[in-house]
Amino acid sequence: MNLLEIRNMIGSIVDYDPQVDSYKSEVNRIVNEVVEDFTNRHPWQWSQVDHDVYTMPDIDLGTIGLTTSSTEIINWIASTANKLTYAHEGSILTITSAADTRDNGEYVIDKVEFDTVTNKTYVSKLAKPANKIAGWHTATNTAKATVKQRYLKLPIDCNEPLSAGVRNVAETGSSGYRHFYSLTKRIEEELNLRLDIEGYPTEWIPYTHYPEKVLTVADFPAFASDLTITSAVTGTGTPWPQGTYEFKFCYVWRGIEGPLSEAKEFVVPAANHNVSFATRNTATAGLHGLRKKIYVRLKSVGGYTDAHFRDMSATILPEDIVPVLAGTLGCFNIPFFIIDDTNILQAYPHTVTAVAPTLTYLKSLPRAPDNDGHTWMIRLHPHPGGSTFDIAAIPPAGESPGRSATKGMLGLPIRVRYNKRNFNLANDIDTPQMPPDTHRYLVYAACAELFMKHKEEGQAVFYTRKADIELQSCRKRWLTTRAGPYIKGPFNVGPIYGEAFRKLTYKP
Repeated sequence: MNLLEIRNMIGSIVDYDPQVDSYKSEVNRIVNEVVEDFTNRHPWQWSQVDHDVYTMPDIDLGTIGLTTSSTEIINWIASTANKLTYAHEGSILTITSAADTRDNGEYVIDKVEFDTVTNKTYVSKLAKPANKIAGWHTATNTAKATVKQRYLKLPIDCNEPLSAGVRNVAETGSSGYRHFYSLTKRIEEELNLRLDIEGYPTEWIPYTHYPEKVLTVADFPAFASDLTITSAVTGTGTPWPQGTYEFKFCYVWRGIEGPLSEAKEFVVPAANHNVSFATRNTATAGLHGLRKKIYVRLKSVGGYTDAHFRDMSATILPEDIVPVLAGTLGCFNIPFFIIDDTNILQAYPHTVTAVAPTLTYLKSLPRAPDNDGHTWMIRLHPHPGGSTFDIAAIPPAGESPGRSATKGMLGLPIRVRYNKRNFNLANDIDTPQMPPDTHRYLVYAACAELFMKHKEEGQAVFYTRKADIELQSCRKRWLTTRAGPYIKGPFNVGPIYGEAFRKLTYKP
């Protein structure tokens, strides 16, 4: 059933279905809360997703130069250019052999910046002493630096990681084909698993944030007042379609998206206008890499109405297109429309054919993920530094790590299985991402909530029981696994063949 059918069935049971937008929104909210609770309750078979990702090998930057800074967010300039990419933001940088030993230690990479003179990378110290330092201690300091990917970030729709391992025999060989054991952080502490041991991973540990006391993107809420939208007559290029829009934005730091702001409405007054976005300079206080990402909803444009916000950074420009945003964002395989930290005014690049903001183009953008700023990470143990793997080359500036026909294999191919978060049901045609036999539970659970809201406690208890019965049925069907081998023919069972279908019984 889609959202409209679910809402109609709820209205039939409750015997109250006023065609009022505010009441529809309330029922939609209750249904989405039930869906989220149901999805998070168990690792259902239908909600499990396989995600393939490559680890990034360690990079030895050699001797680097350190410059003085008046802020706690300190920067260094690499003497060897074009070795770091945007994907390294959030990785760990280790400094040794500094002229002043107080500068030695571990730092988290906040921002990788490319320009025509030097490639800069801004970092934050992981563990500051009581007297917090402000920059490096020596003006002409030099040191040795190594970049390590200690924490592997998972997709934003991950509710909980379930397993990890190497499944790609073609790239790793039969010796590398194995499953990793899952450890909790408590067991990791008891086993005293060191961070600096390198080798082929055998275990993985889940993390919800950096264990060190550092700022994260969740520390910087996105307020709608920090985003100003304007429009003006275009000179050349494709203008935005005339109509009413809503915009949201979030901050992106170290490759992790923060929670979305509230919606801000804007009307494109004429058919020949382009849209510009004004945001605050997030590097004013010495913080680097806190970029801004924009989402758009077509509230009423050309007779088209959409309830979903859509991701304006979903378009990737080819590397040979000259970047049109401030800095070098817009190339190097980074999503296109992400506004840099120091950029306070950015017009949408309507002159680029690949991102012309026509109604057809805007309707084709994918819906925004339901983002609350919570992102899972895993740490592999031992650390796959890369020295023991078949690494053909370090990628050039900005190229995503992974397999390439010309670059060979980079890092280790990891397959992670996780419990997926459902997208928000907003349009009437949206259907829950779950089997049809689970939809009755959604209806009964939502009815119980509505009856309680209308002070019908007897009916609320009755439909709570009906929802529990449906939940038990869902558990029996979707929390069991066929663990036995599939046998052709009559499915004989004996001491040789074994049981063809092994049914696991669920007991509450």
